[in-house]
Amino acid sequence: MKVSYSELHPESKVWIYQSDVELSDQQVEEGNALINRFLDNWTSHNVALPSFGFIKYNRFIVMIADQSTVSAGGCSMDKMVHFIEALEKLWDVSLLDRTLIAYKSEMDDDIKTINFGDLKTVFGKGLINENTLVFDNLVDTKEKFETNWEKNILQSWHKRFL
Repeated sequence: MKVSYSELHPESKVWIYQSDVELSDQQVEEGNALINRFLDNWTSHNVALPSFGFIKYNRFIVMIADQSTVSAGGCSMDKMVHFIEALEKLWDVSLLDRTLIAYKSEMDDDIKTINFGDLKTVFGKGLINENTLVFDNLVDTKEKFETNWEKNILQSWHKRFL
């Protein structure tokens, strides 16, 4: 059951799916409508999950579920992953590749993605530096999403790959 963002408890569970490419404005509009439709029918153990979802920066699908009344069980998680896989197929993008790091380019303020294995090389070439903002898609609550999702690379777990 879709609820407003403000209705979600700060400890609500967050999942972030990152696209390997920037989504078009048309894909974002379509995606937000599909997300709303999915959330209106998302249940766990036949109980509606209070939830909210949206696409941010034409790159990230953010799904949030308030689990204070019912927790997202295995079947409900499977439904969400199948939904994300359907979006991948629809748009011919990758949303489940956890080997990619997203960062804000200081040159043009665009969001770019690179493979974990290339982070040290890109840092060495000066394409990213200690002031680069990265996206920590491992944040797991609404509160952490709001306060720790975008952060300086040296304040993130990404720094161990430099």
